[in-house]
Amino acid sequence: MPQFPTPTLKRSEIVAIDFGYQVTKAVHLRRRETGISLVKYVLVETPIYEKIPSRELLVDHFKQVVSALGVSGKHVVLAIGAADSFLSHVELPASSASELRKMIKLSPKTFLQQDLPDFLFDCFVKTPPGESAAGNTARTRRKAKVLVGGAKRRLVEHFQEAARDAGLIVEEITINQIGAVNAVAALPTDSHADVAALLDIGSNNSTIGILVNGELEFTRIVSVGAGKLADFFGKTGAAELKSGKMEEFQAKVHGLIAALARELSASIDFFETKNEAKVTEIVVSGGAARSQFVLQSLEAELEIPCETWTPARCRGLALPEGPQLAVAIGLGLGALDPNLVRINLLAEEQEAAEMRRRDPVRRGVWVAACAVLLMFLWSGYLGLKLWSADSELKLHELEIQTLQKNSSQAIATAKSARDIGRTLDVIKQQATNRFLFAPTLNALQFTTVREIQFHRLKIEQNLATELAVKPVVEEGKADVAGKPATVTEKVVLFIQGKDYDDPQAIDRLVQTIAEHAYFKGNLRHTDPVLLRELQPRQVDPSDPNKTMQLFGIECSFAERIFKDE
Repeated sequence: MPQFPTPTLKRSEIVAIDFGYQVTKAVHLRRRETGISLVKYVLVETPIYEKIPSRELLVDHFKQVVSALGVSGKHVVLAIGAADSFLSHVELPASSASELRKMIKLSPKTFLQQDLPDFLFDCFVKTPPGESAAGNTARTRRKAKVLVGGAKRRLVEHFQEAARDAGLIVEEITINQIGAVNAVAALPTDSHADVAALLDIGSNNSTIGILVNGELEFTRIVSVGAGKLADFFGKTGAAELKSGKMEEFQAKVHGLIAALARELSASIDFFETKNEAKVTEIVVSGGAARSQFVLQSLEAELEIPCETWTPARCRGLALPEGPQLAVAIGLGLGALDPNLVRINLLAEEQEAAEMRRRDPVRRGVWVAACAVLLMFLWSGYLGLKLWSADSELKLHELEIQTLQKNSSQAIATAKSARDIGRTLDVIKQQATNRFLFAPTLNALQFTTVREIQFHRLKIEQNLATELAVKPVVEEGKADVAGKPATVTEKVVLFIQGKDYDDPQAIDRLVQTIAEHAYFKGNLRHTDPVLLRELQPRQVDPSDPNKTMQLFGIECSFAERIFKDE
C-alpha cells in the first residue's frame, strides 16, 4: 500500500525548562513573521532534594513553573544537567541518526569506550556542505564526526512521567550543554570570534565547549561551579568582611576562580594542540556571568577576552538575567529551528511511535475493525429479535405465576398461622422470665452487711436446648423410647463489691445471702454461694483516706428444665 508523506509539524511556540540545582529557568518562545521572540521568562527556586527528586516534587514544581509563565500551550522541552548526562564527539560511519542510535545502543562500550548500561542515546550528524545524507552509498560511506548524547533511561522516564502528570506534553528531553551551544549559535556571526570557547557556569558543575564557525568541536564537564562562589559572596564572605579579613576573603574567591580558569585553560590548550586552531574569545553564560568581577578575573588569568552571553545581541531584548537564561533560550531555539544542534533523548520512543503510525498493518486493522462493527450490528439485530421473543415468554410466565399464586395462598396462610403461634410461645416465655430479676434484687437489699458496698451486679440466664428423639419402631413395636425436646435454664447472679472492714465481713455477707429465705429456696443445694474473686487490700481511688478490698461472689440458682409437650 502506498505511503503518503505527512508534512512536518512546524510548531509556533514552545516552553523550555532548564531544571537547575538551585534555580529553574523557564522561557516561553514564540515564532513570529520577523523571527523567534522571547515572550516571557521566569526564575523559580528549585526545591531541595537528594540525588533524584521525587515524582511528586517534580509534578508540583512543573505546575508552579508553568503557572508562573502563564502559558496556554503545554508543549515543553526539558533539559537534564551535565552531571547526570553524557555528551561526546565520536567517529562513526556516516549514516542516519536512527541507524547510529541503534549501533550505539547495541554496543556502547565499542563506540564510546565506556560501559553505559540502560542509557538512552541520540546523535546529531552534521552533513558537510554540498553532500546529502542520502548520497552516502555503501561504497562511498566514510567516517563522520557525530555528537552523541545520552542519559540514564530511569532518569529520562522519571522527568517525562512527572511532566505528563503535571499536564505537559514533552516534545524533547535534551542536555543543557546543547542549550548553551544553540544560544551562542543564535548570535550573529560577527558578534563572536570564529574559534570561541563557551563557558556555562552552573551551580555545582560547569561545562566547557569550543565552537569553530558556530559548530561544537569540543565539550567537557568540570566539577567547579558557582555554588561555592555564592557562599563566599553570601553569609561566609560577609562574616569575613565584617571581621576585617579582606585579604583572606579575596584569596579564597581568587582561588575558586583560578581553579575554574585552570580547567578552562587546560581544555583550550588540548583543543589548540589537537586542531591547530587558536581560541581568541570566551563567551560566558550562567548566573555567575553577571558578575564583572568573575569576568575580569577569568580574563586576567587566561589573557583571553571574556564576554557575557546576552539575548540583546540576538533577539533585541535586554534582560539583566540574560546570561542565566542562555541554556533555556537555547533549548527553545533548538526546538523551533531545525538547523541548530538537536539531541533528543525521546527520539527513539518518538521514532517507534511514528513507525507504528505509518505501519500498513494499521489499515488492515481498520478493515478488520469495520468487519467487526458489521458483525456487532448483525448480532444487535439478532439480539433485538431475541428480546422480542423473551418479552413474549415473560408474559406467559406472568400468567402462570398468577394461577400458582391463587393455589398457594391457602398454604401461605397456614404457614403464617403456625409462625404466629411459635412467636406467641416465645413471647410468653420471655414474659415469664421477666419476673425472675425483680424478686432477686428485692431480696438482695436485705442481705447487706455493714462496711460492704455493692458496686456491680450482673445476672446471666443461659438456655440449653436438647432436641427431641423420635422413637425407633421395628416390626410394629417400639424398640427405643422417644424423648421430647427440653430446654434447661441456668441463672447465675454475680456480685462485685468493696470491703472497707476486716475480711470476716465478706464471710458474713456470704452466710447472710445463703441463709436468706428467698435465696435459700431458689439457689441450688450444693455450693449455692461461692467467693470467686478476692484482691489484695488497696487504697480507694474515690477516697484516698480509706482502704478497701475488692471481692466477687457468685450465686447459682437451681436449674429448671422445660419440656416441649
